[in-house]
Amino acid sequence: MNSANTSKHSAAISVDGSLKGVSMPESGLVSAIIPCYNQAHFLHEAIESVLAQSYPNFEIILVNDGSTDSTADVVRRYSPVRYVYQENAGLSSARNTGLKKSRGEYVVFLDADDRLLPEALQVGVDCLREHPDCGFASGHCRFILPDGVSLPKPEQRCVASDHYLELLRGNYIWCPGSVIYRRSMFEVVRGFDTSLGAAEDYDLYLRVTRDHPIFCHNQVVAGYRLHSSSMSTDHSLMLRNTLKALGAQWNFVKGSDRHIEAFESGKKHWQSYYGYLQMADRIVAVVRDNLPPNAIVAVDVHGTFHKLTRMNVGDSFSRARKAQPTCLGSRRE
Repeated sequence: MNSANTSKHSAAISVDGSLKGVSMPESGLVSAIIPCYNQAHFLHEAIESVLAQSYPNFEIILVNDGSTDSTADVVRRYSPVRYVYQENAGLSSARNTGLKKSRGEYVVFLDADDRLLPEALQVGVDCLREHPDCGFASGHCRFILPDGVSLPKPEQRCVASDHYLELLRGNYIWCPGSVIYRRSMFEVVRGFDTSLGAAEDYDLYLRVTRDHPIFCHNQVVAGYRLHSSSMSTDHSLMLRNTLKALGAQWNFVKGSDRHIEAFESGKKHWQSYYGYLQMADRIVAVVRDNLPPNAIVAVDVHGTFHKLTRMNVGDSFSRARKAQPTCLGSRRE
């Protein structure tokens, strides 16, 4: 699975300096880094999705970020996995730790509740080999439910140029696991920002694309799980940190009218997007607290009505999080 190691060292660093002295990469090796905090119930699916890859040259590094569940027990079932434990320090720190421990020429960060499709690594490596100037390659994802059932592939953009400009307007990369990085990018771009409590992937995309080309393809390479314990369901947290990540770009955009327009458009987009989701949170609370079990809730999503039971209205909002409903009403049967 792994090629021969080397004793040379690079000068890669992270935000907190933790990547100094990391080994030079092994040619062709993909490091799949899985940070995990109390996601043991999904973790086996993430690990097995990497083990099932058609591309054979990979390593798996599991960073247990101070979990209090059975994460360690799950990992013990998979001998190829390299296990690293650290006291709870957050997702960015766990990813940086995994990067420091990794040896691959290419790097994929897979969240413990998500999955890779079998061709993901092959597609990513091929893209980076075909585009040697690109810092990373991103693809598409599909949504999966807590029980592992896949939903139909949602419509997603494939951006061919002006990636930094488009990312200022909004994050078209939906799933962190759909991105494969060239390791050398971390020699010039710092690791994940540990001051961010969320949106650290969006922040990294912006910092990379600001000065480096990337490649976007339209193949589905990852499964992005929708569930209530996901960090992304804390919409107030997501809004604060997303705007912080975007705001960090101001000094780099303020001299360009095009970039200022994209920056301001992005601020409005995120405020509108998470404003809708916060409104949806309030609606879900009202529905569950005030309607009887046999109530039917009608949701209008861009002119299409969906009839939902009171009990599954929250899950349905999660499934439709990329589409903003224009009105909502309820009736009883």
